[in-house]
Amino acid sequence: MALVIADRVKETTTTTGTGAISLAGAATNFRAFSSVMSNADTTYYAIIDDTNNAFEIGLGTYASSGNTITRTTVLTSSNSNNAVDFGSGSKDVFLTYPADKAVAKDASGDISVNISGQPDANLGDVLVTQLDIQAQGDLRLQDSSGGDYVALQAPSSVASSYTLTFPLADGSADQVIKTNGSGQLSFVDQPVVLEANRNKIINGNFDVWQRGTSFSASGYGADRWRSYYTGGTTTVFSQQSFTLGQTDVPDNPEFYARLVVTSDSTSDSRASFNQKIEDVRTFAGQTVTVSFWAKANATKDLAIELLQYFGTGGSPSSYVTATPQKFSISSTWTKYTKTFSVPSISGKTLGTDNNDYIDLAFWMDGGSDYNSRTSSLGNQSGTFEFAQVQIEKGDTATQFEHKRIGEIKRECYRYYQLYSRRSGQYNQISIGRAYNSNSGTFRFHVAEEMRTAPSISFNSVGNLNIYALAQSDTSGGSGVITSVTATGAYGPNHVQFGATTSGALTGGLGYMIELNNAPSDDQLIFDAEL
Repeated sequence: MALVIADRVKETTTTTGTGAISLAGAATNFRAFSSVMSNADTTYYAIIDDTNNAFEIGLGTYASSGNTITRTTVLTSSNSNNAVDFGSGSKDVFLTYPADKAVAKDASGDISVNISGQPDANLGDVLVTQLDIQAQGDLRLQDSSGGDYVALQAPSSVASSYTLTFPLADGSADQVIKTNGSGQLSFVDQPVVLEANRNKIINGNFDVWQRGTSFSASGYGADRWRSYYTGGTTTVFSQQSFTLGQTDVPDNPEFYARLVVTSDSTSDSRASFNQKIEDVRTFAGQTVTVSFWAKANATKDLAIELLQYFGTGGSPSSYVTATPQKFSISSTWTKYTKTFSVPSISGKTLGTDNNDYIDLAFWMDGGSDYNSRTSSLGNQSGTFEFAQVQIEKGDTATQFEHKRIGEIKRECYRYYQLYSRRSGQYNQISIGRAYNSNSGTFRFHVAEEMRTAPSISFNSVGNLNIYALAQSDTSGGSGVITSVTATGAYGPNHVQFGATTSGALTGGLGYMIELNNAPSDDQLIFDAEL
């Protein structure tokens, strides 16, 4: 049922009336309609009746059965553009191309199509090498109903002409089109705008190690990271350095954490690597994704546990745990991603000591006593290494969130601050006031506001000297301080503590405390960990 346009197609007919035309054969040096048309094809026809001085031009439909042309639509005729009631006599019937249906190039080789007043005009398939739409006209792409459309339009003023060249092939899902600045378009991935502070793990890149670099006791190692082991299991938790320029783990991290686990293979043995995230409301009722790089000395199983604790006096008093996940890690650096549904805290009660949290735990050894928390991990020994640990909202892992070292330190200082004596020097650490001959109160300005009033400790109070501010000599000499305790007074930028001495102070005088010149590793520690 195609529209057929062809040259040199002409026949005669003796049909009378307004009905279908019966074709009587091709005229001399012309072709018959049947040679170019198939059944139900359409064409533009012209009927010329010289005997009766009549004519008709229209759109006709060819029927191979009977070799006829049905006069489907009359375009123009000698009967006021209606079907002509042809009389007797021979008439010419030929294929034509009506002027008002024609598209033609002008003297410049351009084609102008004027369909003003005919918004629904159908041009069919049009093949051109250039199409100019003038006067900021629309290029309209109609929907299947032929009503609503999407239109493309040039701006009201173009500084200079340019051409946009489409990509060679379709892009992938969710990609967008980008120009190279010279008009060549291509499909690219959408730029991802990542939320700042999306990673709720602090020191996930293992950049800060205030306490040291190797630990065999159960407890903190890298800032905010704690090694737990019980039963007969032991763990050595240490800082390790990446080779400069390595490409196994992206973005050139400096350090990673290593935990060497020796299990005694009993039901109560465990070894885990944990971080407590302040505020149990974090991620409550949401989907979260844990991502990290890890490897082991051989293929090993690892379990991840995510639990909620509602604080001292909170309800429930026991932990609420998301479903743990157990999986294998390989002996080469690999990124692992696990998604968890964090339980809602609706109906729960927070404690009053500001010590509620969620806990992310990597289990490396877990006897049968811990099956429900580890998805039956089981006992195992081995070397486990971790880098770039991240936990974030949503079901998709994004790239690891890097922060400046100063920002990471401030986050760590909220929980723990350590001050060491510089080698070979006396270090003044605090100024305060004596109440009587053997006690005084002192204030220390901290680097960052801490989570809560911290505990205070020195390696040895015997390494402290105390001096009266108004005197050049020591008041009682080195080692006069016998104890240091937190007073409970705490401000956003300072910690206050009390010092007890063996005597020789003068009530009301100002004093300063110094770390003396030995030993070189003496430290002042403020601890506000969860």
